Amino acid sequence: MIKTKAQVKKEFEKSRMTLSEWSLRHNFSRDLVYRILNTNRLPTRGESKRIAIALGLIAEEKEE
Repeated sequence: MIKTKAQVKKEFEKSRMTLSEWSLRHNFSRDLVYRILNTNRLPTRGESKRIAIALGLIAEEKEE
């Protein structure tokens, strides 16, 4: 299920896990995670896209 940025932020509040902790656990750049959650655009490639997929903001593309 695709989530909104507000839903993702609310989940972090409920879980009491910081974005920094999440990014360290998933080996992502903390700065990129913050940038993705605080910008109006969704990423389309690279590490930013992988972060958005991991956060549930966009669907993972399936290869055929």
